[in-house]
Amino acid sequence: MEKRLNPVDSKDLERAITFLVDYMNTSGHNPKPVILHSILTGMKLLRYGYRKELVIAGLLHDVLEDSDAKESDINSLFGEEVTELVKALTFKEEIRYDVNKYINAVKQKINAGEDACIIDTADRFTNLPYICMAQNNELFYWLIKKAELSIKMEKDLLKNEAIYKDLKKEFNKVKKQELLKLGSF
Repeated sequence: MEKRLNPVDSKDLERAITFLVDYMNTSGHNPKPVILHSILTGMKLLRYGYRKELVIAGLLHDVLEDSDAKESDINSLFGEEVTELVKALTFKEEIRYDVNKYINAVKQKINAGEDACIIDTADRFTNLPYICMAQNNELFYWLIKKAELSIKMEKDLLKNEAIYKDLKKEFNKVKKQELLKLGSF
């Protein structure tokens, strides 16, 4: 379901991409390809037909976490709704390999509502290839666990959303493929 953009929406999305690129290039501190990942997340939301504010928040979902961008910068350019969604998707504390901290991060998104969880689902979707590229078994199983927790915890809010159903199906396919490679399935 490809959504057609009107000229105003196109300009707003371009402004969000420029904001993302500027901040990541000047103060980004994540070695992963955050710009590409963030653009893919936003475009995933656009392809599923979500409204402009969700797409923009998807484009910016990592900018507070991975750069020196401030909430006030986002608010002045994109408004309160986008700012609140980005804040809900931001988790500053190191959560790697800590299930309880990750569960709290997912609860933060759930408490922010369905829109935040939809963006989280798009984020999870664009992170699926990284499961396949995990450099060791510990990281692989952690990425699987994170995806499983998000899918399970966000089910009640998102079970009727096409993006959620598609993520669940694709995740199960990737998980099965990768476990077969490891001989664990």
